[in-house]
Amino acid sequence: MSTKRIPIHRPIRAQIPLEALDLFREMKNVGCACPPINWKGRYWERQECPGCERWWALHSRLAQLLPGIRPWHWPVIQSPRARCPYPAGSNAAAQWRPNEAAQARWRELEAALKERELARRESISHAAAREQRGRRVPASACRDADVVQTGSIQNHYGV
Repeated sequence: MSTKRIPIHRPIRAQIPLEALDLFREMKNVGCACPPINWKGRYWERQECPGCERWWALHSRLAQLLPGIRPWHWPVIQSPRARCPYPAGSNAAAQWRPNEAAQARWRELEAALKERELARRESISHAAAREQRGRRVPASACRDADVVQTGSIQNHYGV
């Protein structure tokens, strides 16, 4: 007798390297000190501030780390709060559109970073709870699967 196997269609979730998350966190903390662009002057000769130079250097490294990124995926990420940088009424402003794929990657990295921070906080709180109970089980001896629904922690030996 054969069985009827129905495939489960789960969305594919790309694995984001930890180094990419570290770079993204650093990119979010980099500040810009550039003066406003003078669109009526020689705007093409303006110099970027050290913060912007650092941001683009991190961006280039992030492009190398993220899986599936090709040279034409530029910019790799774009803040969902991005606004048109061109003066209103200009031809460039009329043609500017947010990069939806780059904004989706930003949101994905932000969600992965929040998930990683939450997991880190939970592991710290679990370690503190173990110390309070007097069981000094090394964190390396615990697995995520060891945490049961009741919130109690068991080591590999069931203690």
